[in-house]
Amino acid sequence: MNIDKAKDLIGGLYSISLDCVCEDMIFHPVRIVEASKSIIGINPHDPEIKLLDYCERYISSYEHKEVKTDFLGIEMPSVVTFLDLELSMLDKNKKKSYDNLYCLSRVSDGTQILEFLLEFSLKYCSNSFLLIWAIYRMHLFLGLDDVFKSLLVCVQKILNDINVKRLGKRSDIDIHLKEYVLDKNSFKYFHTLYRIGKDSFVRESKIKPLVLSVMKDNFSFSNKSADLVSNEDYKETGRQWILNYFSEIDAVDINEELVLNMDATRGVDKILDDQNSRIVWSRLKKII
Repeated sequence: MNIDKAKDLIGGLYSISLDCVCEDMIFHPVRIVEASKSIIGINPHDPEIKLLDYCERYISSYEHKEVKTDFLGIEMPSVVTFLDLELSMLDKNKKKSYDNLYCLSRVSDGTQILEFLLEFSLKYCSNSFLLIWAIYRMHLFLGLDDVFKSLLVCVQKILNDINVKRLGKRSDIDIHLKEYVLDKNSFKYFHTLYRIGKDSFVRESKIKPLVLSVMKDNFSFSNKSADLVSNEDYKETGRQWILNYFSEIDAVDINEELVLNMDATRGVDKILDDQNSRIVWSRLKKII
């Protein structure tokens, strides 16, 4: 299969995954599709078909229900701001939130809105930011032509997940990477957050301190040096090791935990120096 066909299939799977009824933001089908897309992208000249087949099976295991909205007759206000959307979401007013989102989408770039929703979810939500990050990355890949449906899903999930209020923290995220206490259940969560915290955003002065706050709230840290497990194969092949792993295992052995852990490793490895990369790969080796 060539990469253009694979991209079309990924786009179709993503569109269907947006309609999946899933309250678990960590294992939402959107996250599985986005993670699989990124793993396939390690070698776009030879797409790993088993991952696409797995996504199709995973998505089909969920009930599907599209977000229903009606914007017929809506009058555009003279001014609409991100504050309007923020206040309507904090009030958990679905109709007003959707209307504000629609009006914003007429005057603001989709990437700007996704960044705002990522910031809001980091500040006020338990973990819907994991889904919004996946949606953000999918549209970096697919473009913004059909972004409004994705924005609606983001707001829908946020409205069901507002239950905290975080204040941003200032500290060195790279120290947190080194001192994170490995837990096989939180590996994918922590390293995805680290990746968000190292990315570049227009709103990064607000997003990055909130990432640190989420880390402080959810993970344990220790300044004791952890034992590193050698992974000689990785030294020779780099991130290609991940694709080799999937090509060598049986399709029935692929699961959502494995896909997300592998993608979390891929995502941080590309931005790490050799020393920190060894730490992350050692952690992965321990949990798989």
